[in-house]
Amino acid sequence: LSSNHVVHQVSATSIKMDYLPAAFARTDPIISNTCLSDHVHTFYGPQVIRPETDYEALVNSPDELNTGNVVENKSLYWHPTVYEYNKDTNSYTRDVMAQSSAYYVWLNTD
Repeated sequence: LSSNHVVHQVSATSIKMDYLPAAFARTDPIISNTCLSDHVHTFYGPQVIRPETDYEALVNSPDELNTGNVVENKSLYWHPTVYEYNKDTNSYTRDVMAQSSAYYVWLNTD
């Protein structure tokens, strides 16, 4: 390499975790732990899905209830459920989400 080139070194580590859908529910534990949400969410991870779900319920959930490929990760992930609109019938149908992935990246520092 000539002195005009700068070499950049990546100093990070990453991991990808895949999940199958665990449930579809009108709940959003961040917004309210006492009532239903105004829309449906798709959930991934431990199948402990109720408005009152808390940290203790997640970390104590049995491994066999986790829909992820890393059972030690007891995180619960969710997003608004995606629907397909049919203009001919004026109806909505829940779209199929085969899986979802969570990515974590952290810097390797001294």
